[in-house]
Amino acid sequence: MGPGEGPPPHVHTREDGVFHVLEGAFTFWCDGTGTEAGPGAVVALPRGVPHRFWNSGDAPGRLLVPGGFERVFLDVEARGLDDTAAVGVLFAEYGLAFVAPPATETA
Repeated sequence: MGPGEGPPPHVHTREDGVFHVLEGAFTFWCDGTGTEAGPGAVVALPRGVPHRFWNSGDAPGRLLVPGGFERVFLDVEARGLDDTAAVGVLFAEYGLAFVAPPATETA
């Protein structure tokens, strides 16, 4: 994932999210709280709670997402989706929904 990249704020309806940072620096925002995480960090994001994450470093980063959930990201890339509406339709297939970002969030 390149610098500044990451999904917009969203909610999972089917599963909790668990991210293991392999390389780089990431910011995870969950329900109004931001957390910085680097290599070796593990961050859990509960289902039903608005959240997002992005590469907050200046170099590409890598995350491990257990449970096969990486399929949603691979599917976005494989379909060549680059606009929010199209990604939103795909996200719905995976039980995800976009939410509006809070005024206090920064990327």
